[in-house]
Amino acid sequence: MGGRAEAAEHACDRRVLPRADTQAVEAAARALTGDKPQDVRVTEACIVGTTTFVTLATPRGPMLCERLQSTWAKRGGWKCDAPESRRLQS
Repeated sequence: MGGRAEAAEHACDRRVLPRADTQAVEAAARALTGDKPQDVRVTEACIVGTTTFVTLATPRGPMLCERLQSTWAKRGGWKCDAPESRRLQS
């Protein structure tokens, strides 16, 4: 029964990130991959409820980052998962 998954998918509010957020999430992705600035780009930003997910294009494949929850003192940072690397699989 894929009802929940379909409902969650439809709840995505696609947005264009503000420049500061784009720079921050690209920097977080580069810190994980070691890629050059020109090699990491946001391809999609999606808000589901109060959570922002960003998909980035990297030389190693797509990468997903999630905005960490903010606190009253500062805006949340970004947590990124390592991109899939097809070259490492045998």
